[in-house]
Amino acid sequence: NYFLLELVGERSRQLIVRDPAKYHFNPKQLLSDICAVYANMSGVEVFAQAVANDERSYKPQVFRIASAITRKRGLVDSVVAEKFDELAKAASAASSSKQQADSEMMDIPEEFLDPIYYTLMNDPVKCPKSNVTVDRCVSLPFLDLRFARPSLL
Repeated sequence: NYFLLELVGERSRQLIVRDPAKYHFNPKQLLSDICAVYANMSGVEVFAQAVANDERSYKPQVFRIASAITRKRGLVDSVVAEKFDELAKAASAASSSKQQADSEMMDIPEEFLDPIYYTLMNDPVKCPKSNVTVDRCVSLPFLDLRFARPSLL
């Protein structure tokens, strides 16, 4: 996502390399290769979710711009372009689902959230010595008493 953002995002005009041949910098080829990688992963839902979860550099409009540039300049064939667009749609849907889930998490009372991972607890357990309530799946690694500090239990 980051490289795609740098190549076609808002700051792409500032991307200047003085001697592109010296550094083997070919932005058209790089954009084509990145789009081909995304296209090859278009059917993998987990990949689309990972793309959407990249809060640092995922922006749906970047995918639209990249698609338009690659089609206009003939940088990829129609099959790659279609698969790239499919991935962009899947990532957009995953991003919308994540935003909806995040907004729903805002409504959950603090006492229902695990203090370590800040996720909704499915099976809350209270640690006997510290009186801290955590999700059981989070506390299981600490139950091996040979490695746990007494203050955690």
